[in-house]
Amino acid sequence: MMEGDPKFEASQRIPNVPYHKFAELIGLGGIYVGDPKQVSEAWQAAITADWPIVLEVQDPS
Repeated sequence: MMEGDPKFEASQRIPNVPYHKFAELIGLGGIYVGDPKQVSEAWQAAITADWPIVLEVQDPS
């Protein structure tokens, strides 16, 4: 940052963890989507839930 690069490299790496499971551990809802055909149904479940939801969508490729 001191040399003009606004990125702090250590904060740019995001660990590969099951975020939907982490959400459940801390009391939120978690939905995992591994099939593009399930996105619409999962999105609907997330926006109609009564509590915060982490919607994790994995690119199958």
